[in-house]
Amino acid sequence: MTVGVYIHIPFCESHCYYCAFYSAVERADVYDTYLDALLREMEARAEDIAAATVDSIYLGGGTPSLFGPERIGELLAACRRFFTVSADCEVTMEANPASLSVDDYRRYCHGGVNRLSLGVQSFSDRHLQRAGRLHTAHEARQAVQRAYRAGLTNISIDLMYGLPAQSSASFQHSLLTAVHLPVSHISVYGLTVEEGTYFGRLQQQGRLQLPSETEEWRMYQDMCRILPHYGFDRYEIANFARNGKRSRHNQKYWHYMPYLGLGAAATSFLGRQRRTNIADWKQYVAGTARYSSPYETETLTEEQLAEEYVFMHLRTRKGVDTVAFARRFGISFCDFYPPSVAAGLQAEGLLTQIGSTLRLTPRGMALANRVMAKFILT
Repeated sequence: MTVGVYIHIPFCESHCYYCAFYSAVERADVYDTYLDALLREMEARAEDIAAATVDSIYLGGGTPSLFGPERIGELLAACRRFFTVSADCEVTMEANPASLSVDDYRRYCHGGVNRLSLGVQSFSDRHLQRAGRLHTAHEARQAVQRAYRAGLTNISIDLMYGLPAQSSASFQHSLLTAVHLPVSHISVYGLTVEEGTYFGRLQQQGRLQLPSETEEWRMYQDMCRILPHYGFDRYEIANFARNGKRSRHNQKYWHYMPYLGLGAAATSFLGRQRRTNIADWKQYVAGTARYSSPYETETLTEEQLAEEYVFMHLRTRKGVDTVAFARRFGISFCDFYPPSVAAGLQAEGLLTQIGSTLRLTPRGMALANRVMAKFILT
């Protein structure tokens, strides 16, 4: 059995206006304290995946690159000490396109990182500033080129659409800039205004000026048209990759495979249990010092497992194989879901069936939340 390992490093230089993920702005002198806590949790939880081989490690955040090459190298060395790590393990590190040099990237590479995920979001200085990002479009282009020269040839970037004051023309500029850089993977997300974020507060005050639905739909169509034209295959609702460069780690989530989460706010999914660490790095550190870091667990019922399996697989181009579903859960798809559910979505042009596989149509991908709602039984 293979398993993924996610390591959450929550520290950021500032809070982006749209971000609802757990993060903290702290001085660098707390990083060693947090690293020690991660190593303690890693050792304590090694037994949880003792029978599995780790074939993907994902350093997410926050901004993991703030940890520096030495700490990242120590973390990855500890992974190989405590876990059985495959020789071809995909090791991804998230980074902001700021002031890292070619030498910095080489040191991350030497420490074991072989895939980079850069939070670019836009190649427009105006939109970056409005989103609370600290880098410029020029720095983003430089970051990709420096990383590539350093030997990190598997590079993913994130882009966003639906940002304040963004137009279809400006989003097209970001897409076209991206495809002409040496990147192998592009994740594209529509802005969701989350409660508790700066954008959320602006929206409550009536001060957040977002593009119209028509303009946002144009941006979505631009994404669907431009990226495949330049060789980026859409393999999941928001993810596009060149041949052979799909994210191995993220496919753990979408294909409903096991993963171990380490760090504050990190989630694990092993067997039928989901475990989430406390979203407070100080309490997390204090807990690991007692080898009992605070966390919550949820044991999923067979029905919840089956529903989530369908949701996750439907996000992908591969879709849901009803034969595989029946084999895993011991019940036919048609017995678990009333046949009218899939039939109704097919009649609306949102779902298609080829053999035993159900897939979202292009229109279904655009209206994915509507489709998923139909498969909720609980």
